[in-house]
Order: sequence, then C-alpha cells, then structure tokens
Amino acid sequence: MGAIRKNERGVAEIDFSKCIFCGKCFMSCPFGAVMERSQIVSVLSAMKRGEKLVAMVAPAADRQFPGTVEQLLAACIKAGFSDVIEVALGAEKTTEHETAEFLERMEQDSKTFMTTSCCPAYVNLVGKHLPELIDKVSLTPSPMVYTHEMVREANPGAKTVFIGPCIAKRSEARRKGIDFVLSFEELGAILAGRKIDVLACEAHPIDRPAAATARNFARSCGVTEAVLAEATAKLPGFQLSSKQINGIDRKTCSMLKLYASGKLPANFLEVMACPGGCVNGPCSLS
Repeated sequence: MGAIRKNERGVAEIDFSKCIFCGKCFMSCPFGAVMERSQIVSVLSAMKRGEKLVAMVAPAADRQFPGTVEQLLAACIKAGFSDVIEVALGAEKTTEHETAEFLERMEQDSKTFMTTSCCPAYVNLVGKHLPELIDKVSLTPSPMVYTHEMVREANPGAKTVFIGPCIAKRSEARRKGIDFVLSFEELGAILAGRKIDVLACEAHPIDRPAAATARNFARSCGVTEAVLAEATAKLPGFQLSSKQINGIDRKTCSMLKLYASGKLPANFLEVMACPGGCVNGPCSLS
C-alpha cells in the first residue's frame, strides 16, 4: 500500500493513514525492526490483580500448538484465564448472518455481489484505498465480535482476550471493544513461562465442539464453504458463484477493482489478506 517510506532524515517510518495492518512488513523485515505493540504485560497484570479474563481462541490455532483444540483450551485455563471459548462458535453466527445477508442482497439485485467481512486487513484496505467496494462488503460482524458478545452475555464483568495470528485484529478490537489481543507467539510465551505442556493437559470440557465448517474459517475458501453449506440448507439447489482473493498484493488489488467495476463475474467474493488464510497470518507459529 506504499505505507512505508523514508523521511527527510532517511529513517523508515509507517504512514498509518495508508497502513492496513496486514503484517507483511512485520514478517519480511530482516532486522526485526517492525514490531507489533504487545499487550502481554497488560494481560499478565490483569491476571495478577485477579480480574476475570476469558480467552477467545481463534480457529487458526489448530496445528499451531501440539495436541487438540480442547487440550489448548485446557492449557489456557492453567495459564490463568478464568474461562475460555472457541472463536469458531462465533464463526457459526457469522456464517448464519452472512448467509442471510447474502441471500437478501441477491433477492434485491441478482446482478450484484457481496464480499466477506471477516478479514480486518481487507476491511481496512477497502476503507482506506478501495472506496468503490464499501457497499459490497458484508455488514455481518466477524467471528471475534460475535464471540465477544457471547462472553459478555454470559459473564458481564469479564474482560475478553482474543488470541490469534493476526495483527489487524488489534485495530478491529479497538473499534469493537475487545479488551486485549494476544498473538499465538505471546500465548506460547505465557505457556512456556508457566511450564505448561499442552500435550499433557486433559481435554477441556465443552458443551459441544464448534461445527467443522466454522473451525475451518481460518483457511482460504473456508468461509465460502460454510456459507455455501448454510445457503443450500435453506435453498436446495442454490448456486453460489464464488471467487477467492487469496492474499492481498498489487495484483489482487487490481482484481478487486475489476470486481467492483463488474468486469469480473462473481456474486460472492471471499477475501483473505494472508495467502492460504489466517493460518498463515503474520503471528503464526507454523
């Protein structure tokens, strides 16, 4: 996005009016000079004060840590969180509402299209660089936001801590009232510091596991597959003309402009800033 430049003193700096928080500079800087602003000390301090913190673990956690998702949830409890929840449960709500919104849009105008809204880097991209797509972005909240609402409904006094591989989630969290965001690396540091072995943890008891399609949200095409399954369940025989933007760069930005102008056909467009989806986010461990 041309967000990094050198000032008059030859020092590189980030222009945050252009930055979409995709994290590519964070991943590619050979000197480690680009860093995210960590909240790990704030989280640990809140634990020390005895505050109720609920860990919201992103679907991308699958295969980032050894063991099962349920074992990772148990490790979070051992680490000091008062409760824990899969963000994939929020993804179920996103699927339900995004599908309903999509079908409503198609009913109003069969020639239009809608893009997903789960990736905050993409939402930032549209807001700062592609205004022609603003009315095409789904208004449905992300899985993180729905999960936050579920936590607040069950535990009004608790603070929420989103844990995932995404830097852009920090900007979304500020807008949506999520209290803290930790990366997988930061969670790994807490587990290591407290000498917690995920593989040695008993599976955390949960009322029910999230749907497989919701747990797959973090992978490219995962949102599309979930929406297609939901849409065909409501309207048998429904045909989804879907396309995917698998990673944001100059080429895919040009493609997005072509979709906006109607020069490329689709009625549902899934956009992920990271190639392969959130599982390859800038704060991924593997």
